[in-house]
Amino acid sequence: MIPSAVASAVIGLTFVYSAVGILANLRRFHETLLRYQILPRTVVAWVAPTVPAIEALLGSMLLAHIFARAAATSAAAVLCIFTAAAMINLLRGRHIACGCHSLVRKDAVTWRLVCRNLALLLLCVIAYVGAGSVAGADAIAAVDLSVLVALLCYADVVLVARLTRRLHLVTAMKGGA
Repeated sequence: MIPSAVASAVIGLTFVYSAVGILANLRRFHETLLRYQILPRTVVAWVAPTVPAIEALLGSMLLAHIFARAAATSAAAVLCIFTAAAMINLLRGRHIACGCHSLVRKDAVTWRLVCRNLALLLLCVIAYVGAGSVAGADAIAAVDLSVLVALLCYADVVLVARLTRRLHLVTAMKGGA
């Protein structure tokens, strides 16, 4: 119970802190998302204000232990998306701000950030498992979440590898033309 409460608190505080930072300077966050060069400009205009709202909601749910399992699962999904975006830009060789905690810090996208996100994913699993009694179907669901997180991380790596290979092929074709 204590490890899951700590895990929920860490994830919840991280998400709320990030949401507050982003909301304090939403324009800068919008510009940061554009620099990732993953989403079209029109989609970024919609995503930028949505991200802090989702982070604030999930963080608050985890801190208050309201629908803790759903919040932990959703937080894991959000972290997988953030991690994939970071990995794509790292493998592209780009040096950009991560957009995390925009109010106070301007951290760059680094492999350390990816590792931090993976640690937060592990905390999501711990929060999920400890959100209630884990017996029978709940135990199976906890294992399912762990497998899902592992598969999403694996899919992130495969996606990044394929995108990097395509990027190299396109670059080679442009250079050869």
